[in-house]
Amino acid sequence: METKLEPASGAVVWGAERRVFDLPAVAQTFETQFTGATNLAEVPLVLENPQSRRLFTQTRLEGRAHMADQPRQDRGFSLQRRYEIVADDGTARDFQNARVGDRVLVTLRLETRQPAHFLAVDDPLPASFEALNPEFKSQATRAGEALAEDWVSDYRELRADRALFFRDFLPAGRYTIRYLARVRAAGMSLAPAAKIEEMYHPERFGLTETMWVPTE
Repeated sequence: METKLEPASGAVVWGAERRVFDLPAVAQTFETQFTGATNLAEVPLVLENPQSRRLFTQTRLEGRAHMADQPRQDRGFSLQRRYEIVADDGTARDFQNARVGDRVLVTLRLETRQPAHFLAVDDPLPASFEALNPEFKSQATRAGEALAEDWVSDYRELRADRALFFRDFLPAGRYTIRYLARVRAAGMSLAPAAKIEEMYHPERFGLTETMWVPTE
């Protein structure tokens, strides 16, 4: 049987930061965030509940590596990534002086030296790019669709911030995936490392290097 709600007050404390809450005797939530924390193993997260009220809590922890630039890694798979500009006539050129609205050909070259099962390729896009879905035909996709090819994946997803490709079984060999994106913003943005891994053998994976992507 549910008990009657009671008011509750207290605080959430992490290191030198203390966030006070005061909840009335009705269904209500309190949410707070702590940012920039370091030495997490040495700093406990404390919930102060001096009245010993029944509280339901949820904690979410997100982290970002300090090192933005990361080298390529080959742990059973090789993965390389390349960006090119797609001209109006459908040809590709080096990625230089990219401007907002330009079409981008993204090429992923992967190699596996032994057969792989249930393979996943995750290619995060820089913040200045957005993927172009070939299912929605437009002048932008038609101009470069002859360059885009995907004979590798059994299934793919083009999301707002990344492209995902999946293959149930892949024989040993070299393969290429190409898809289209568009420059949607100007500035300098970081393209995180693309990753390939065998989902049930995560020790087998490959990473591209991170890339700084300038756009105008």
